[in-house]
Amino acid sequence: MAQDASKMRNHFIALSLALMFSSSSPIPDPIRLSLEAESRKWFVWLLIAGAVVALGCILEIPETRFSLMQWWRQKRGLPSEEENPTSWRIPAASIGLLLVILGVLGEVVFEGLSSNADARLRTHESEVLSNAETQAGSANERASEAQREAAHLRKDAEDERTARVEMQEALAPRRLALDQKVAIGNTLRNLGERDAQMLYHMGDREAEVFAIDIWEALHSAQWKVFSPATLISGDEVGSMRNPTLRLGGVFVLPAVADANGTVASTLVAELTNRGFDATVTTPASEIRLAGKGMQITVATRPLGPQGAAKLRAEAKRMKQANQKAKP
Repeated sequence: MAQDASKMRNHFIALSLALMFSSSSPIPDPIRLSLEAESRKWFVWLLIAGAVVALGCILEIPETRFSLMQWWRQKRGLPSEEENPTSWRIPAASIGLLLVILGVLGEVVFEGLSSNADARLRTHESEVLSNAETQAGSANERASEAQREAAHLRKDAEDERTARVEMQEALAPRRLALDQKVAIGNTLRNLGERDAQMLYHMGDREAEVFAIDIWEALHSAQWKVFSPATLISGDEVGSMRNPTLRLGGVFVLPAVADANGTVASTLVAELTNRGFDATVTTPASEIRLAGKGMQITVATRPLGPQGAAKLRAEAKRMKQANQKAKP
């Protein structure tokens, strides 16, 4: 009975595995199906052998009962029952014994055959599981590779976008936002009323617009500021002079009354703090063109980013320099 229960459990385990794999895979496995059929066949023969053993035991019951009764009578001192030599229980017991022998032998044989089929089935299922795990590992590796490739593509796209933004910022015109104009005006208003003249190079539309922005900031400081005027090079047609392009942003020549350049330095600081190139000049390097007030020349736009973009670039360079300096 223990062997039958063990075989039945193995059979149900194999059947459960078969159902599990058949439900997860639409393609039938002929090897598994063959092993399952073989296991079921030997399991059926094992049940038949067990039934034969049971039948043999049943046929031996009359002879066993007669022998037991004879022993009981002898034990109690009672006369023994006369044995009938022609009784059917004698051949029945012989046939039962033969059936028990054949059944037990069949159980041993079919148990071995069934166990062998179950072992081969489990080995096959282990191989299937191992192959599935290998395929899953390969799939995971391919997925990881795809993720790495996607991350690389995202990084390339981000780098390209960053480079495009930096290029756009490097070419963007200089402008002062409204709040910047108000802030600059509030700072300069504390220095009192001043005179100023705005200048820019003729034909430089970007410098003209930026000069107007500065003019509006100075106007909000309640300074007396003349409208931006143009500068011309004065070169004649056919001149052989080497052409020069004056870069540097904004050049501030202090007013005559501002001998130490405090007011001019304050304006330059307001511009440079907002990312715009600006410099205080001296009468030795800058020709005074109009009056004795402050002279502000908006020159050609410097190369590279200006304004907030320049501040971000400088902060990025400083951060990279600090990281390199760390041990």
